[in-house]
Amino acid sequence: MKNRQRNHSKRVRRGVTLVELIVALTILSIGLLGIVGVSGGIARSLGEARSDGLAATYAQARFEKLAGSVPRSRRRASSKW
Repeated sequence: MKNRQRNHSKRVRRGVTLVELIVALTILSIGLLGIVGVSGGIARSLGEARSDGLAATYAQARFEKLAGSVPRSRRRASSKW
């Protein structure tokens, strides 16, 4: 009987317990949910930035077109200022 108790107390524990596994998976899932939330926000911001960039390019092209269509008499008058 005493021999069994000695062997049991000397036995080295290997692996993880069920509680440790549940805690680790909970922490991992919370981290992954955070990453998914942030990536959704980043994708939304990139879409808005692309739209803003296209609008700026379009506006610039329109201004250049308008500037090119000003009559010469108006250009000379405005260049005096």
